[in-house]
Amino acid sequence: MNLTYLPQWELINQSQKQFVIQEDANSISLVSPINDYAMGILSQVHFSIQNDEVISTTVENNSKTLKIEINETQSQLKIIDV
Repeated sequence: MNLTYLPQWELINQSQKQFVIQEDANSISLVSPINDYAMGILSQVHFSIQNDEVISTTVENNSKTLKIEINETQSQLKIIDV
């Protein structure tokens, strides 16, 4: 799957966990429900963009059961179980 706002980036999901992907122009988040009213952020990637090019990424892995790994040279995000 390619990202909507950064179509040159590929998202590879190798996780067996259930989550929802939220995307905006500068980030992607993996979220899951905490209760009927709130979602928890499992992992999040922030993209630093200049002249329509990603110059760096920052990853926040908040889950103990899954994480995102980045391959900047191949423009890939990989979601894996821990």
